[in-house]
Amino acid sequence: MTGPKGATGPKGATGAPGAPGAPGAKGDPGAPGATGDPGAPGPSGVVSTAATQLVTASTPAIETGGSFTARKTLVGTVTLGAGTWLVDADFTATPNASTTGDVFPQLFVYNGPVNSGFTNDLFNVGAGALENPTPTIVSDGDTINSYYSGESEITVPAGGETLDVYAFGYDSDTGEGTYALNSAVITATHLQTAS
Repeated sequence: MTGPKGATGPKGATGAPGAPGAPGAKGDPGAPGATGDPGAPGPSGVVSTAATQLVTASTPAIETGGSFTARKTLVGTVTLGAGTWLVDADFTATPNASTTGDVFPQLFVYNGPVNSGFTNDLFNVGAGALENPTPTIVSDGDTINSYYSGESEITVPAGGETLDVYAFGYDSDTGEGTYALNSAVITATHLQTAS
């Protein structure tokens, strides 16, 4: 015969935590978000452009040979406001009756006084000699134009500055003469700068 049920014993101590379970499976990707509104257009990179023709009817024949500092010819000036500029210099030249030897015409763009150290020479343009004329060609007026072009990016300080443009010619026969400067154009493009 079965005896009566005994009293419940005391609660045992809590067991140690079990080891972590394995990671669950990766969930499905969420739906793409809506397309945002387009941003405002960026700057064009150019604020303004202006071209200045420096040669006029009164521009003299350009001297060659000797010292640049003594024989240079100021052909014009260009005033620029503060900022970053791309400055192009383009010119055409022909020999004349006083051109002798191989003459290498050049334009020099300065932002200060001319000195023998060329410290204020921002850049200069010119490569290759003019044709070496003969009296027959010059008297016939059948001379050949030579074209020269170059550019440089310059930074103009607050307050702006005026650039001086000088013409000259290096003469390989160490003589002194002249040539005709037919045109000289400075094109200054004001570039967009960071604000």
